Amino acid sequence: MADDTDFPPELIAAQKRSHQAWAAVEEHRTAVDTARRAEAEPVKDAPKWTSPHLRPWTEDEDARHEELMIEASAAAEALHVAIAAAGVGHAIDTIQGLHKAARAA
Repeated sequence: MADDTDFPPELIAAQKRSHQAWAAVEEHRTAVDTARRAEAEPVKDAPKWTSPHLRPWTEDEDARHEELMIEASAAAEALHVAIAAAGVGHAIDTIQGLHKAARAA
């Protein structure tokens, strides 16, 4: 079932929601790390090649990350349920085809 035209629309939508949820997690992590690097201070008396000292994540950043992870995990679980309900199986060509179909949608 690797042909993306064989997937039910609700299954493609579930995959797309999962992609979006995980992308939101990555986008947040990247934004936080970019801010941390921008605020970083060099380590005193360290060689030039030493990485600067990064601040820890703030409570707000951690809380938002946790929210996004919960949403992404829920989307992944919903996707697994949708795959089982559609009866398409979990073969690699099926999963790759589903990813392809969701990206094209």
